Amino acid sequence: MRRCGRSLSEGGTLMESDRFLHFCTSNRALALGQHKAFVQGIEKHVLDVFQYIEKDGEDFIKQEYKRLCSAPGWEDGPDCADLAELAQARGQEHFDNLLFVKGQMMNLATAGLYHLWERTLKSFLEREAHFFSEKYFGEDPKKTIQQADFLKIRNWLKEWNFCEHQDAKTIMEGLHTLSLVSNTIKHGAGSSCEKLFKKDPGFFKGPYPELSPVLFDKIKKIPPFDQANPDDLWITPEKFHELSGIVEQFWEALPEQIKTTNKEKTINIILSLRVMQRMFDQEISMDEIHNTLKKNNVIEDDPDNTHYSIRLMLGHVKNCKPFHVVVAENSEEKRKIIITVYHPNPTLWLPDWSTRRNRP
Repeated sequence: MRRCGRSLSEGGTLMESDRFLHFCTSNRALALGQHKAFVQGIEKHVLDVFQYIEKDGEDFIKQEYKRLCSAPGWEDGPDCADLAELAQARGQEHFDNLLFVKGQMMNLATAGLYHLWERTLKSFLEREAHFFSEKYFGEDPKKTIQQADFLKIRNWLKEWNFCEHQDAKTIMEGLHTLSLVSNTIKHGAGSSCEKLFKKDPGFFKGPYPELSPVLFDKIKKIPPFDQANPDDLWITPEKFHELSGIVEQFWEALPEQIKTTNKEKTINIILSLRVMQRMFDQEISMDEIHNTLKKNNVIEDDPDNTHYSIRLMLGHVKNCKPFHVVVAENSEEKRKIIITVYHPNPTLWLPDWSTRRNRP
């Protein structure tokens, strides 16, 4: 059975030149489930509510005209034509308010679509960064990941094997557009707004594309929409579904093994699921295992073993906490098997962590 998190099959091989993030089945199911729930919630509780605002505006006009006509003393006031004109004006104001609220709700929903994608991906990276190279995440992986903008995330994915997917280019372009939309909604005028207008001016048409032909024909003057004005940003339901489809494609396309290759000398390292779990539980990263093997700080060995030389090595995690690695090496096959890793017990080891205490 496949286990969630970073794991290898028993006897699987991990190369020092290969660094992996493991996007297992449960990760994918969670990401897709949250995304689809968000989109379905917007469709049901936002789009459906504002689907008939033109009819709502027309009904408001009729009700307002009826109310004005039934008001006490109307016989001595304006005639029916004046009342109808007043009702029409108030109905238009009511419709404009509904249209404004719809636009704001769609903006918030689209920004939320991006931030849900970003938060889900960053949470996954934070969980997996413990096993990944400092080359990408630095000494404080959580901070590096949390502060990464879209371009940084895109560069990581380009360096990894995500770009090998046949639809990777289309997906990344779509996510870039979504990030620009989100930034424009959040910050207004600025570089993101300019880039979005240049990339797809169709986002800057105001509410006019959604108006019925009857209402559209009543508009005396349509703005030219020839510049990047954040007030003209309008997310139609079609645009929202297009962008949400891109996010869904990303989660479906993200490889189960996300790998990058460096140019360091290759060492075959074999780890079992049990060892990987111990590393995770004791917060010992793959990078720290690699460094320990490179330094080759052997404190005990058994070279007379028939097939493998068994060595006990001393390493340290970033906070200088010591750990021991028991390694079986086969020089002919050029591979190292990690038998176990653990933090040494101070009651059994002297403060140098290399010398055993005398047993009673």
